[in-house]
Amino acid sequence: MAVERIKSELGKVPGEWIILSNVPHSVTTQAVPDDVDLIVIGPSGVHVIEVKHWDASYVKGLQDTVTHEANKLAMKCKRIASKLSKAGIDAGFVAGKFLLTRGNVSWSTSRPKVGGASFYGFKECKELLEVGLLNTLDDSVVQRLCVVLQPLSKVVLRGEVRNIATVKNLERISKETDRFHRVYRGEHIRTRDKIILHLYDLSASDDPKSDDIARRHFETLQKLQKSAYVPRLMDSYQEVPQYPGELMYFSIVDPCSPTLAKRSEDDRWDVEARIEFAKSAVAALAELHGSSLRDVQFVHRHISPQSLLVGANNQPVFTDFDLARISGSMTLSPNAKLSDADAGFAAPEAVAQGLGGADQRSDVYSLCKTLSYLFTSSRSERAAKTLLLLEQGMAQEPSKRSTLAEIYTSLNARDSQSVSETPAKTTTTAARYWSEGDLVSFNGREFRIAGRIGSGSFGSTFKVIEVHDGQDVGIYAGKVMFEEDSGKRALNAYRRACTHTDKPHLATVFQLANEWEDDRFIALLQWVEGRTLHDWIGYTELYAEELGESSIAVVGRWIKSCCEGLSCLHRAGLVHGDVSPKNIIENAGDVSLVDFDLLLPQGEPSWSGGTILYTPAEHAVANPSSCSHDVYALAATMFHVVFDREPFWYGGEKHRERGLNWESLARDAWDWIPEFLDKATAADADERFANAMQALKWIEQKTSETKPTSNSESTDTEK
Repeated sequence: MAVERIKSELGKVPGEWIILSNVPHSVTTQAVPDDVDLIVIGPSGVHVIEVKHWDASYVKGLQDTVTHEANKLAMKCKRIASKLSKAGIDAGFVAGKFLLTRGNVSWSTSRPKVGGASFYGFKECKELLEVGLLNTLDDSVVQRLCVVLQPLSKVVLRGEVRNIATVKNLERISKETDRFHRVYRGEHIRTRDKIILHLYDLSASDDPKSDDIARRHFETLQKLQKSAYVPRLMDSYQEVPQYPGELMYFSIVDPCSPTLAKRSEDDRWDVEARIEFAKSAVAALAELHGSSLRDVQFVHRHISPQSLLVGANNQPVFTDFDLARISGSMTLSPNAKLSDADAGFAAPEAVAQGLGGADQRSDVYSLCKTLSYLFTSSRSERAAKTLLLLEQGMAQEPSKRSTLAEIYTSLNARDSQSVSETPAKTTTTAARYWSEGDLVSFNGREFRIAGRIGSGSFGSTFKVIEVHDGQDVGIYAGKVMFEEDSGKRALNAYRRACTHTDKPHLATVFQLANEWEDDRFIALLQWVEGRTLHDWIGYTELYAEELGESSIAVVGRWIKSCCEGLSCLHRAGLVHGDVSPKNIIENAGDVSLVDFDLLLPQGEPSWSGGTILYTPAEHAVANPSSCSHDVYALAATMFHVVFDREPFWYGGEKHRERGLNWESLARDAWDWIPEFLDKATAADADERFANAMQALKWIEQKTSETKPTSNSESTDTEK
């Protein structure tokens, strides 16, 4: 909105004007960028602007926050001025400015100034950009300034956020049309736990009570935290540090549990287990409705096969509390209508009268209709009888519906006809549906699922905690392969890797399965703290600054460390087979290789092409695997991470034969690294590094103070 307003104003004035938005100023060690909202370059100079959803009273009343933000802006201006000075450009004094978007703010006199920064209202764009005043920059200088600052703007978040506050790797799961409330799945920066982030953009709403509306969802969950049937809160409701007064958020631990709709597709989830789940769900909702939560009068108003999860030990987890009603919390308008998507499992009175017409009996209807979803495709007598019992809660008239207590009693009465089995302590659930809290047995030991950290075509990786006598004794990464063929291949790969991974820059393989079994681990690996290089794509230069090192030093160390890890495998004649940004973990400036699913002896036919974006054409399925392919994939990976450009792409076409695309990149500024990347990915396979040992020798020669040896000596393949 701010950009559009400024564009509109600048369209009416002469001269060359360039607007850069969301320009990273620096990046933290968690890869969270500290952006400059806008940099406007034009005849009147360089204008560094922070857009804030504040009004005049906010500036006057919250002086500590405003001063803190002004000091941050001053540091950004100083850094930008320093960058321009190093480029030999005199752009004059670069002062920070705040553009306020709430209300009709304007100052004809006594414009406030804090920490050297001035404040402007939304209608004062001309004053903000000093349009019509002394023009100090001609068009050619404006273009030069843009060239200097533009590289930073390539790290723009492309309309969505990748990292914000305490969360990384964000993937939006809510509707894109809702600008006020956005929901993301992501990973907690510190713990790497999977979480769900609720982000509220107060500037996207004209409602003066937008903060209250945003806060109510968090307050609902907060009041229900004593219940075992709601997700655990991770971060409380608070401002996003970079956007005080504008963006608010809270986060919950993602139970990584399947929805009822998804779990119902599991043929191994038999009718008896589904009935047990139904009973637990009825009891859970009764608890949420009842006196165990004391003064909380709770109505969910959003129960459906998508919002009800099947958690660990077959227990229900209720989610999607955005429409919920709780006494003592801000509520939605009683006339608010349900969307078409939400109305499918809503009670008739909620559909006809809006949210104000829904009470706890409406939840009974929605839950019974949702649970019926589990039994409609079954032809068993037990399923048919259970459906009849659930229909007692789906009468059109609320007064004619059975209560939750009555439904629970009816469901239990059916069980008196059969002997119930004592549930196993460890889960019998298919691995595809393992959730946080599930206990899994492996090699005579017990492990608790802490979260799912990745999934691919062949299997999943879980963060697991070993449990002994009720105590947590260790954290590991557990590998599960879903299909027998790929499972046996991967198990063989870990057997080969096991004796070679106790070296630096490789994740150690601690335990192996005796054979592949469905829904069992094939291997337990060292839990490597840190973040994948995929998280650092486009942020390398800024991260190096935060570490106090040069970009060449940091990237050079990453390359060398990966080669050292690979050399431990290559000396044993083993090929990793899947070097990629997601299989390299970075921590405190150094890296380790993980994931040995595709490892093979050199020369054996590849059964998977690895991550195709980074592998050479020769690494296709059924072709002989080669150590050279690992170094090739490493070089392609580093090119992508450092320059935020997919390797080998020219326009809309991929051409491996043309090598890496260096067009418009500052190749000469990276010392030996471009030459290494080009040699590793040469179109002619004979010109590439044969293995990581040869690559390390080449790097040592290039970085040594002594004169490098001849090319023929440096390209001999080590045995």
